[in-house]
Amino acid sequence: MRFQPLVARWSVPLSAPSVGPPLISGDIVVVALRASGIAAFRGLDGVSVWNSDLATDRPIALDEDRVYVVSGETVHALSISKGETLWEQKVGGPSAPLLVQSGWVVAISPGSIAAYRGADGTMLWRQPIGTVERQPAIDGDVLFVPLLDRHVVALNLQTGETLWSRELDGEPGELLVAGGKVYLGARDKMFYTLDAATGEVTMPRRVGAGPRGKPAVDDDHIYGVALDNILRAYSRGDGAIKWHKGLKYRPLSGPVLISGAVVVPGAVNTIPVFGRENGDALSEISFDATLVGMSNVLFGPWNYPMFAVVTGDLQHPWRLSFFEPSTDPPPLPLVSLTELPGTTIPIAPPQ
Repeated sequence: MRFQPLVARWSVPLSAPSVGPPLISGDIVVVALRASGIAAFRGLDGVSVWNSDLATDRPIALDEDRVYVVSGETVHALSISKGETLWEQKVGGPSAPLLVQSGWVVAISPGSIAAYRGADGTMLWRQPIGTVERQPAIDGDVLFVPLLDRHVVALNLQTGETLWSRELDGEPGELLVAGGKVYLGARDKMFYTLDAATGEVTMPRRVGAGPRGKPAVDDDHIYGVALDNILRAYSRGDGAIKWHKGLKYRPLSGPVLISGAVVVPGAVNTIPVFGRENGDALSEISFDATLVGMSNVLFGPWNYPMFAVVTGDLQHPWRLSFFEPSTDPPPLPLVSLTELPGTTIPIAPPQ
């Protein structure tokens, strides 16, 4: 899909900066506000759906039905449609962001990792583990966890049993698992590819600095950004660096894929847009103030990209904005999933 310039569909004021990026599920955009609770908005037009005074200093997580909030030592599951509390589970002081995927909630506290059922909060297993500060990743029935002691471990998601453990030469960064491979940067200034079944290291590549955020992947490339402010694209075939582009700012997180393009969020007013194939500069995305957080990209029923951002700084108020392509004609409007898209065309009965 060809990249189209992006503009804000709507923008609403916020009472405080966000804790982590805003998140999108269906037609709901949810954002955690520093010391101000949780707020949810309708993706169609930014109308407030609900607010919760549940305070958190950690990024939230969500699935199709629930928003998961860590407050103190307790995980709270809220209804994504109404914000009401569905269940609570004490997990201890978490040391890494919650992982929510495929009906699982994985929480890590000092010395242990535990898995809970997303539907009702029932704990399914708990296992001892070393120190973990970065979010793990799930692929099928395997849970992959990066440890501060330079190990990556794979656990059976159903039982918590260790399947393999691989020591690297540096502390691992955030993980991406795709196509039977585990991709990650490490503090030894290497970018690693591990075999997901065995943990065997394949195609290690030297880079200029430690990693920043989670890599991104498409059919042909793996995209990673490092603390040397360089975006790199690696071949999924042999791990070779296909292209690299310098950034004029420090990345906030890992790369984000939009249509045929890749962007890297940063605490700036404008971020460049690069073509995935060769890194060519395609365009820029401009914001009304400094970017604080950017959601992943959602492709709606009409297959065009949408995402939410939080902006603000000392000179500008905090705002939540929802972006979509600027096209002529414009893309079909967002509607509730209970409504059928398109226009009704009357057909005359046969004579």
